[in-house]
Amino acid sequence: MGDYHSDLKKFLISDLGIKPRRLEIYEQSFMHRSIVHEQNMDTHQSNERLELLGDSVLGLAITASLLKRYPTAEEGDLSKMKAQLGSRQTLGEVSRRLGLSAFLRVGRGEELSRSNSLPSLIGNAFEALVGAVFLDCGYEAAADCVIRWLEPEFAKDLIAQDYKSVLQEYTQRRFHSPPFYQVLRTYGPEHRKTFEVAMKLNGRVYGRGRGHTKKDAEQDAARLTLRRMGYQPGQAEQPVQVSIEQPKRRWYWPFGRKKEERLI
Repeated sequence: MGDYHSDLKKFLISDLGIKPRRLEIYEQSFMHRSIVHEQNMDTHQSNERLELLGDSVLGLAITASLLKRYPTAEEGDLSKMKAQLGSRQTLGEVSRRLGLSAFLRVGRGEELSRSNSLPSLIGNAFEALVGAVFLDCGYEAAADCVIRWLEPEFAKDLIAQDYKSVLQEYTQRRFHSPPFYQVLRTYGPEHRKTFEVAMKLNGRVYGRGRGHTKKDAEQDAARLTLRRMGYQPGQAEQPVQVSIEQPKRRWYWPFGRKKEERLI
């Protein structure tokens, strides 16, 4: 990289769609505390204060966008989606896609450990950058950047990332009964086993899933169950289709010695 200031300005304009008025604010958003300490600068010159501000702006922008995109979604689902969009993993992935790590300034110790590529560091820089846009251009510009940069993440099936949790909440609300997962069989080589799991509700099988771990198979069963039930995020009342298997009726000899032993 030649001149850092010129390259950063070009990057902000061409790659990120920002029109910087005070470039020094954006420079600070990429200043990790390790280089601030190494160069004997004041601690407030790191990007941590901007990160704090950016975290609040990011949360507000994400929440406002989710409310528009999912006008009937419940608070619990919105909270989960917001948490996923604002997670360090998501922000780290978005930061790598945007190329923020190329401008992150860290101390020599951090450079040697190559931790500038870690999701936590560039995720923090992402929040600091949002804070910088807010201070330089205002909330509307910052929110617009957040939505543009996170658009590929918004397009994902956010609610269904944890199908078991969604199904648990739904069945408790709708049927007042939790789902039950049963391993039907395992097959394949020892190092690559496949689990087949049935999801049961009140004795009926609503979905079967497969996976190379029991957890993955349960998630697959929950996903197929939600699809079979016609579940749509945000709807208060959901259609429920018939189960895959009806529960087996228990038959008894009609002339049993006790009433409870007779045909039921």
